[in-house]
Amino acid sequence: LCRDADLVFASAEDLAASCRQYNSHVHYIPHGVDYAHFVGALDRRPLPDDLRDIPEPRVGFFGLIHEWVDLDLIRQLAERLPYSFVLIGDAKRNLGPLRDLPNVFHLGRKPYAMLPDYCRGFQAAMVPFRHTALTRSVNPIKLREYAAAGLPVVSTDLPEVRRCDDIATCATSIDSWVGALRAAVARGADEGERRKQSERVRAQDWLAVSQRMADLVAEAAQRSRRESVAAATLLRNEGSSGTF
Repeated sequence: LCRDADLVFASAEDLAASCRQYNSHVHYIPHGVDYAHFVGALDRRPLPDDLRDIPEPRVGFFGLIHEWVDLDLIRQLAERLPYSFVLIGDAKRNLGPLRDLPNVFHLGRKPYAMLPDYCRGFQAAMVPFRHTALTRSVNPIKLREYAAAGLPVVSTDLPEVRRCDDIATCATSIDSWVGALRAAVARGADEGERRKQSERVRAQDWLAVSQRMADLVAEAAQRSRRESVAAATLLRNEGSSGTF
């Protein structure tokens, strides 16, 4: 597919490097964020009913809970920190290892429209992914969504997250996770810090990302037309000289 494409977009540099062995027109385009939507977490509106009674401080996660989510890590963090860990999303894994922990709350899947309301009630957010071949090439969309909502972020040490050290802290061990979450929760309790965090991704809105992609598509279309004209000209010249 890469060989046949006129243009290739890759959301992670690792993917881009892999694609470049097949195509020279590969562009690394990190995910954008629906900024206008998630900045709504900074509004002063009531919290959702199922979040309001969960004790603060709250550390949040939203997304599909699948094989790449490190449940053992979440358990260790919940055992060591006096925080409420709130998980939002469908669970495709058995959450048994977390069910006996009084400070872990799985609220299930929520509508996209309500995610800023839940972020409003978090003091920090996390990306607790396992290290796998898949996650080495993943660029978590939620990373910038958390940031737009003003949340300090702590993540597993992933290549794409490392490139976003202005909005996220990578943790490499349980001790570094504990320290990073303590610092994140402290920042997330400060309204001024939350607004600064949100501003860091304002210019990364999907509108700006899609405009860049549209410009690259237009350039690729022009390049393809030039190559078609050149090929047609070559065929005509060869035909007139009797070299078929």
